[in-house]
Amino acid sequence: MKPKVLVFDLGGVLIENDMFTELDKLLVAETTETALKAQWLASAAVRSFELGHCSPEEFGRSIVLEFGLSASPDEFLTAFTGWPKGFYTGAETLLAELRNNFTLSCLSNSNELHWGAMPETVFDHAYSSHLLGKIKPDFDVFEFVTRDLGCERTEVVFFDDSETNIEAAGAFGWNACLTIGFDELVQAIDRLGF
Repeated sequence: MKPKVLVFDLGGVLIENDMFTELDKLLVAETTETALKAQWLASAAVRSFELGHCSPEEFGRSIVLEFGLSASPDEFLTAFTGWPKGFYTGAETLLAELRNNFTLSCLSNSNELHWGAMPETVFDHAYSSHLLGKIKPDFDVFEFVTRDLGCERTEVVFFDDSETNIEAAGAFGWNACLTIGFDELVQAIDRLGF
């Protein structure tokens, strides 16, 4: 079935985010980016915040303790709020071109501190975990988005920078492409002939 809907993760795909570089600067103990990313993705505090189940203050306190940060909870939250830097150069132009032939959506594990600056107008549908109460890589978020978009699973192409999310979306039945950074996204879209 021909794709009708393109669904994009935001951070690391369309939006430049210095998250792990900046988080590493706040650590007391040294670690690798791979280990740091794995710890972040497995964190109960991160999941709770991205599901909208705790306040920023609770999240800040939990992260400082869990990751052993040198910053106070308030200092961490101030830094955290500024990590997303905005769309990669060329991303909004690409989306405008793709919107001529596809329904465009974003699906992001996000939170109240990052979502407010997200220009939803470049998408036909914008989904954030903290507003849905559903989160990638859980199947229920893919099911909700598919139903809300009114399409078949096979009509969706999904772009994300997390292997875990890509594997889950593929198992759900979406066409899933791992793209880390905007350059890889452009290459994937070219390969797909969009």
